[in-house]
Amino acid sequence: MQGLFYSFKNECHDLVSDDELIGAMRLIYNEVARGSTEYVAGVGWETMVQIAVTASVEGTELERPPFGGGFDGEEYE
Repeated sequence: MQGLFYSFKNECHDLVSDDELIGAMRLIYNEVARGSTEYVAGVGWETMVQIAVTASVEGTELERPPFGGGFDGEEYE
């Protein structure tokens, strides 16, 4: 994750603070990717900036988790 942080930091061109970026990465890792660093690595920097600024995945392609369940454990149909 540390390597991913520095990669995103370089790609985001200082559009977000370190804390915002860490928060976005944490949100994606815990709530969307469910612990997959490979999934986090595949997120585009533009999406990462949007999530960092809004502290939410709403309005991004990550809004619907790829692993079949919602944030509260409900299944999508």
